Amino acid sequence: MFRNFLLTMSLSGTVIFFAYIILYPLARRHFPVRWRYYVLCMCIFFYLFPLPLVKNRFLLLLRSQPVIKETFNLQAKIGVDNSYLIVYYGDKFQIAPRILYIWGLIGFSGILSLLLILRTFRNYRRAKRAYTSIAAEQAPERWMELLHKTSAQLKIRKKVRLLCSSGCTSPVTWGAFSPVILFPASYGAMDEKTLCLILKHELTHIKYHHLHIKYISLLVRAVHWFNPMIYLWFQELCNLCEMMCDEIVTKDMEPEQSRQYCRMILFCAADTDISCPSLPFSAHLSEDAAVLKRRISEMKNKKKKKLIPALLLALVLGTSGTITAFAYAPPDVMEDRDDQFGDYYIITAEEDHTDDTAELPYDYYYTDSNGNVYPLSEDTVVLNSCSHHDWIAITVTRHIADGKGGCNITESQAWKCEHCGNIKIGDEIRTIHYNKCPH
Repeated sequence: MFRNFLLTMSLSGTVIFFAYIILYPLARRHFPVRWRYYVLCMCIFFYLFPLPLVKNRFLLLLRSQPVIKETFNLQAKIGVDNSYLIVYYGDKFQIAPRILYIWGLIGFSGILSLLLILRTFRNYRRAKRAYTSIAAEQAPERWMELLHKTSAQLKIRKKVRLLCSSGCTSPVTWGAFSPVILFPASYGAMDEKTLCLILKHELTHIKYHHLHIKYISLLVRAVHWFNPMIYLWFQELCNLCEMMCDEIVTKDMEPEQSRQYCRMILFCAADTDISCPSLPFSAHLSEDAAVLKRRISEMKNKKKKKLIPALLLALVLGTSGTITAFAYAPPDVMEDRDDQFGDYYIITAEEDHTDDTAELPYDYYYTDSNGNVYPLSEDTVVLNSCSHHDWIAITVTRHIADGKGGCNITESQAWKCEHCGNIKIGDEIRTIHYNKCPH
């Protein structure tokens, strides 16, 4: 069972990413880039949404369905682990040491995540100031006309600024809420068709909210900094953003037009100055050689839409992440249950609890997995020689009078050997005290 829901969230998203890596050869052959991009976006939901915490609400809703309730017995007895108890009695708290350790670890992780977020925003502001300071030139009128024309074709209503600078070596887009496209001033001699392709690529980033996704993805990376797969996931998501734009731009192009688009990408990459600062919340047209090779390869292999297989596979991936998230065991909620005898007595809120005020079968007994009850004695729990113990889980219950008219009922984890019949007792599950013995 997982005690930290943040680790469970991190694992559930990573399970989907692992499945994506395993299925990548199949997905690359049969599914478009856009489908792969949305699969990685699905990971964001599992990384940030506290799905493990809504597990019990989901199970309660499932149990309320008549068919499910009649077919399956979903009730399960929950034991209390004393290592993770937080007890509130009167005006005092009693917290187990392991809880304090977990809180300290979560606090340290939260502080480190906050520092990473602040560092990323600081780098963004520095790089943005650097780009803005060199982007003092207004884009030519010809470029502005192409911008308005291409924006109308893509049905983009948001106002987009177009700037140019002699200090810029590659097209770049930044600003999720007030988008800005920056072109190198050297592109002034470029023909209109090529300029239109570059503009369409950059505007596609804006239309499909790639910059917003990058904001959220950097938040994911800051929160789950301890997960090494997060960094691979983030890099792959950024690569798919570029490939998705390529796929959309070249969707209805003739082969010659696609080749012209590929030459444009290579030209932009060759003209890029790698020493220029990069914006963390931006989209760059040119990338490294390996990514360029992937982009060109994807444009050559165009896929047909396969809606039903794509939806089924996405459902399988989402289900795998959900099952992983539901592996989380939330803390057991305790409550005061015995007002009749004025006692303090705790049980888990969802436990299928038997009435301990009823007459007990024995003062010392154990219950097997089938609910059968057997008496115990002190001699039974002493281990004798046995060549090979084969243990099965049981629950041991002891009723002890306190000599003041009250009693204690103690339940403990235990194991019984199927060969020699002896019993060893493990950790205590719970102790119930009655000021007045009802048994």
